[in-house]
Amino acid sequence: MLREEALKRAMNKFAKDFALFSTLVLLLAGAAIYFALTMLFVRPMHDLTRSIEQFRDRPEDVSINFPRSARADEIGRAQRAAADMAEQVRNALKQRERLAALGGAVARIGHDLRNMLSTAQLVADRLGRSEDPDVRRLAPRLERTIDRAAGLAASTLKYGRADEKAPELRRVEIAPVAEEALSDALLGFEGVAARIEIDKGLAAIADPEHLHRIINNLTRNAAQAMSGHARRDKLITVRGLRIEGRCEIEVVDRGPGVPDNLRKRLFEPFVSAAPEAGGTGLGLAISRELARAMGGELELTRNGAEGATFRITLPAG
Repeated sequence: MLREEALKRAMNKFAKDFALFSTLVLLLAGAAIYFALTMLFVRPMHDLTRSIEQFRDRPEDVSINFPRSARADEIGRAQRAAADMAEQVRNALKQRERLAALGGAVARIGHDLRNMLSTAQLVADRLGRSEDPDVRRLAPRLERTIDRAAGLAASTLKYGRADEKAPELRRVEIAPVAEEALSDALLGFEGVAARIEIDKGLAAIADPEHLHRIINNLTRNAAQAMSGHARRDKLITVRGLRIEGRCEIEVVDRGPGVPDNLRKRLFEPFVSAAPEAGGTGLGLAISRELARAMGGELELTRNGAEGATFRITLPAG
């Protein structure tokens, strides 16, 4: 027979060893779980929170980086969203600085530019009295162009300041405005043809000067895009029709289209689809602002290797 005393001692020893081993296993498991949770969840959230707090205080500091992990869970989504937010905010800050610098530059040159335009106006007046019939025919257009330039200089705009003159809305027939804007925009683009397809009597509630600027910007951009393109049939078509109380004007070109990487930012200031042509990247931004100020919209509706189409939508007159 087993001795009872020895059995008790063996069972007690086993119980103590089992308890010690179980406690050790639990401590190791708890440490492993704590370490895993810290590495997988706590530390990433701590780093993300610290980066957000630093970015809040110094958004312009490029040394503050947000982790952009490939995790598919909510923490990974939060990290990528914060990185995208930081990039957008920094781009907006850079853009604001550039706009402020541009505003200061426009304000400084405004006075001298107005003086130069006054001199040009005197020269245009004298050209209008020329005996040459071609000069007399072109002089009124030169005078109108100088007047528009003088108006822009006097208001020191071009996105330097955000106080664009409020539109003077009235009923405006589209065809005459489009013809004049197209004619002005294509001066100097001898190889580019133009065609106007506008419903007879089509009118919109708009500011004629603002509408002229929009169409002028769009057609000039189209002409610049096609000038460096190899296609022979370089044609700009301005179409206009009335649809359910709206006046829609489309400027259609046969250029190379807008690069895909610029489509989402095309209407932002200083974003140019053809920087090699010397553009500032302000034309489309200003045009959309003018369209929206008149209760309308400007958008890119077609884009590809066969060309691009911009649509102006305004209340019908």
